[in-house]
Amino acid sequence: MANLKIDKILSFLSTSTFAIPLTQQTNDYFPSFLSKQLNKYLTYYSNFLKPVIDDVHGYIQKDKENIVSFEKLDKIISALNGTIKEYYSGNVYSATGQFNLMLESLLIKEVSSPQIIEKEHNFYRTRFGGEKHLTRPELFHNPFDKRHLVNTNRYSIPGFPALYFGSSVYVCWEEYNKPDMNKLYFSRFSNVWNLKVIKIQRLAEFLETLPSQSEPGYGSPDHLDEILRYLALFPLFIACSIKTSQITGSFKPEYIIPQMLLQYIATRNIVDGIMFPSTKVNYASIKEVRAYNYVFPVKAVSEKGYCSELINIFSMTEPTSLESEALMNYSRSHQIQLGNSNINIYPHIPGTIRLVEGVDSSYATTAFGSLELIINSRKLFSSREFND
Repeated sequence: MANLKIDKILSFLSTSTFAIPLTQQTNDYFPSFLSKQLNKYLTYYSNFLKPVIDDVHGYIQKDKENIVSFEKLDKIISALNGTIKEYYSGNVYSATGQFNLMLESLLIKEVSSPQIIEKEHNFYRTRFGGEKHLTRPELFHNPFDKRHLVNTNRYSIPGFPALYFGSSVYVCWEEYNKPDMNKLYFSRFSNVWNLKVIKIQRLAEFLETLPSQSEPGYGSPDHLDEILRYLALFPLFIACSIKTSQITGSFKPEYIIPQMLLQYIATRNIVDGIMFPSTKVNYASIKEVRAYNYVFPVKAVSEKGYCSELINIFSMTEPTSLESEALMNYSRSHQIQLGNSNINIYPHIPGTIRLVEGVDSSYATTAFGSLELIINSRKLFSSREFND
C-alpha cells in the first residue's frame, strides 16, 4: 500500500511546474513574475498533490508532524512575496527579518537537515588569467584585504568573500559567460572531510537520488520524507532559481532571496554551503553532464589573507589552462584543443553535450572534458600555507 502511495505522488511530479531554473522576459516586473510562479506551484499542489499527500500523512506519518501541507506552503509563499515587497519598498531590514522568520518558523527543519557531500569530492574553479599564469592563491577566494573586488553574485554579498565552485569544467566556462577557453585557468578542489550543504536540485537530478522501485527503501518513511521535504522547500527553490533579465544591471532582483539565504546560513553556521543549478546552461543541450554550482561562504573573518577554515577544508591542484597544457605536451595539444578521443588513460567522464546544433559529442572528448580528465589526475596540495 505504501508503495502505491509513493507511486501516486511521483506520478504528479513529471510536469513543467517543477522546471527550474525559470526564465522571465526583460520587461517582466520581478515581484509579479515571482508571485505568479509561486502561486502556480501552490495551485498545482492543491489540485493534484494535496489529496494524495494528506492521505499519505494519515497512513504513514501518524506520529510525525506534517513536513508539507497546503497551509504551510501558503505561509511560505506569502512570506517570500512579502520579503520581495518590503525590499522593493526600501525596507531591507524588514525584508530580511521576514525572510529569516519564515525559515525559522516554517522551514528550519528542512534547511537544517542538509545533504552530505562526502570527503574527496571533486569541485572545479576558474579565473581569467589572460597572459598571466595564475597561482593557487589566485584561484582561492578574494583575500580579505581585497574585499573591494567582491562583486554581487547570486549567492554573494558585495564585499563578503566566498568560494564558488562548478561541478564540471564546462559549467565553470558557462558561468564565466563563455570566454576564450585558452585564457581561463582551472583548478580542481577536493574537500578533506564531509560537508553539509543545502541542495537546490532540479527535479530530474533529485529523483535520481531516490531509491528505485527495485531497490531497498522504496516506499519507506525515509523515502517519503525526502520527497515531502523537496516539495516543502520548492517555493524557496523557485525564488532562488530565476535567470537574470538584466545581465548588465547593477541591481538584480533575482539575487535578493539567494543572498538572504546565504547570509542566513553564514551567520548561523548550520550548513557549510549551498549547491544550486546553473542558470546559464541550456539543459536541453547536455545529458549526464554535471551542471551545478556550489558556494561556500567564509567562516573565519580576518583583516587580511584567507578564511582559515576554508583553507583547512579544501585542497587544490596547481592552476592550468588549455594553452599551458598544449605548451607542456605539444604532441597531445591537438587532442586537448579538438577533443580527440585518444585521451583514454584517465577514468571516463560520462555525458554528451551539444555545442553545435544537431551534433552531440561525448563530453570526455571535448576541450572541457579533456581538461577535466587532466586535472583530475593532478596532485592536490594543501591550502594552509596561504596564510603563512
